[in-house]
Amino acid sequence: MDKQFKSGLVNIIGLPNAGKSTLLNAIIGQKISAVTHKAQTTRHRIKAIFNEEQSQIIFYDTPGLIKPAYLLQEKMMDFVREALKDTDLNLLIVDASSTKEDYQLIDAFISLSSKPLIIALNKSDKIASDVLDKQYDNWKAKYPKAGIIAVSAKNGTNLHALIEVIKVALPIHPPYYDTDELTDRSTRFFIQELIREQILLMFHEEIPYAVHIIVDEFKEKETITVIKATVIVERETQKGILLGHKGSSIRELGIRCRKQIEDFVQQKVFLELSIKVRKDWRNSEQELNRWGYKQ
Repeated sequence: MDKQFKSGLVNIIGLPNAGKSTLLNAIIGQKISAVTHKAQTTRHRIKAIFNEEQSQIIFYDTPGLIKPAYLLQEKMMDFVREALKDTDLNLLIVDASSTKEDYQLIDAFISLSSKPLIIALNKSDKIASDVLDKQYDNWKAKYPKAGIIAVSAKNGTNLHALIEVIKVALPIHPPYYDTDELTDRSTRFFIQELIREQILLMFHEEIPYAVHIIVDEFKEKETITVIKATVIVERETQKGILLGHKGSSIRELGIRCRKQIEDFVQQKVFLELSIKVRKDWRNSEQELNRWGYKQ
């Protein structure tokens, strides 16, 4: 292997709805992270592996930066802090069309790492060039050592240029993973995320944030994949909303989820959804640890 091969870990951070997951999916060319218009769509630290002939970039998509209101959110921010310790480069995604950035919160996390910083001004297609120039100057003043590039994850604008900027900052190192690997997450994990994504899109208020998904059964047969999953909620009232009148909402959710999962596994799917109540699970250390919200 060429001694100039480059490989490294790139930690993606940013405020909710900056477009982190959309950008990662666009770079990888496959859906790795759930994407919705709602904050806190990403709860875990999700690894995605980008391969080229002379480089391998290991991206970590992390939860959007927030001020925690309960234990689950505290653990989500722990994922971000841990990622900042274990990286070669930090990629800050900002919504260039927004003027409501929480600079103090961003800086509180950026200051935890001494590694190089690249800032991607996402959604640059939504604003005029003079406004984009002002955004560039603003971020350059805040982080003068950072590399800054305007991109559009939705349109694919400048994503190749972003990859080139990242590669310059990476160390010379052999690949960490086989070139056919895309992620370290299991199929069960992505099925859970696809179901949770549809709940985020279908329901409002607190419901989407009070759910956790467990895949109880996953069997791949010759002509069909059989999946049984449980939606965990915190209160009986939330269960009632998810069920809907005479089960109408849970049936609609099942239809939407089945279509997404069939696209993912490339096979016909039988999906059975059930709902269980685990009171105040978002503040339960035991439940959160059991469901993978720990370092």
